[in-house]
Amino acid sequence: MNGNLVQTQNPKSLEYILIDRTKGEIIARNGNPFKDIPFAQKHTAPPTQTDLFNESHIRIPDNPILEKAANRLLAMYQENPNIFEGDSKGEIDRQVFAEVLWRDGLQRLIPADKKAEYLKVFNAAPEAEVISRALRYLVQQDYIRLKADVIRKAEGFRNRIAGAMK
Repeated sequence: MNGNLVQTQNPKSLEYILIDRTKGEIIARNGNPFKDIPFAQKHTAPPTQTDLFNESHIRIPDNPILEKAANRLLAMYQENPNIFEGDSKGEIDRQVFAEVLWRDGLQRLIPADKKAEYLKVFNAAPEAEVISRALRYLVQQDYIRLKADVIRKAEGFRNRIAGAMK
């Protein structure tokens, strides 16, 4: 038995997921538990609401975009907490975003055996926050011009997020 393998159960689909802890990768999924593989330790999380199907759900009033993203990340965390481990916040952000992209369709374009290579390239890229700040600087210094409507929407979105975090 490999000591780097653990299993967890997706609370929504109830399928069992085999995870390589060293790489943080999902190796296999199955309807039945994997024999002789220990379960990953459960992380304690703040209480959440449950819906009619007894699934965890976070409510963020007046911000459905942030609410949807938060609930998606919560489900990903419950399925594979290793995605959220890293040495810096930027590293964790890149890992989570790379996994979101993978699940949203990149697995149809990149073969599964190339996922580790894709993650390596993606994680070597600059942090999204650095790119956002650089873009904001270029716009403020008038090196790049964006449509007024784009800037207005971005400010509104930033204000809604700030308001939801209070």
